[in-house]
Amino acid sequence: MSTPQPQPKSILKKTSSHTTTLDADSSDTLTTNLKIKPKSDAERKRLDTAIQHAHLIQEQKAIILKTLNSIEELSDYPSDSTASASETSAFLSAMVDFQPSDYDALIEERHVNGRCGYTLCANAPRKQGPKAPWLKNKVENWCSDDCAKKALYLKAQLSETPAWERRAGDRTPLVLYAGAGAVKTTSSTPLPLRQKPSSTANNDRDLAYERGEVDRVADAKMDKVIRAEVRENSVISSVMPPTTTRFADSDVHDLIEGYQPRGVQQGNRITIKSAGGDSDDEDEA
Repeated sequence: MSTPQPQPKSILKKTSSHTTTLDADSSDTLTTNLKIKPKSDAERKRLDTAIQHAHLIQEQKAIILKTLNSIEELSDYPSDSTASASETSAFLSAMVDFQPSDYDALIEERHVNGRCGYTLCANAPRKQGPKAPWLKNKVENWCSDDCAKKALYLKAQLSETPAWERRAGDRTPLVLYAGAGAVKTTSSTPLPLRQKPSSTANNDRDLAYERGEVDRVADAKMDKVIRAEVRENSVISSVMPPTTTRFADSDVHDLIEGYQPRGVQQGNRITIKSAGGDSDDEDEA
């Protein structure tokens, strides 16, 4: 009678069913299956830095996903022949976080869907004839030149800085293009320009780097730069003329790659020069 075989035991470690949830505000805990217990202050600082970077990456992914969803939603605007006030407001609020490259992606997406590149226009884009193929991308994305001006007017107001790198107060509201007549008569609403932050100190520091003025740069790293002084080597001995070389006393034309052969053939006889100046004659081979 056979006995039942015992069940094999698992060699894997058993993990606890509960997870340890860490507080994001205090940076003391993190959602993980492992218990994180810093053993020193240095490990705690590294853990806080890692959690901070994780939050930044998560925020960046959320903004990118929001931008993609906005492109997908705005590619079907407007729902009617004329854009409503709610659609216009939603379009302007979504465009604040856009970059110029994101707006180009929206224009291309609308062109694929057979719509004008201007988001608030419901017309179909025009088709360019074969006379000017180099203007294909500039013409076929819009239904008219007026819509092209409106779209480029909005694109000029977008910031090239990614939304996750902007400050909280950098959300400048966008302005729609009011038409050629309104722009000519109205001079109090110019096109808002993207102001660059003041970086006079950085410019002065970069110029000092280029000029080599290390002493004038108020930078801790520049104080540690090695100051090397270039000196020209002075010639101690005078240049010797060619006549005083070691081949001056010998026949230079008899040298073979700088080597003076001992045997010199004279007619049918070979004369071998010895060190003492005597010569030995060899018979004809």
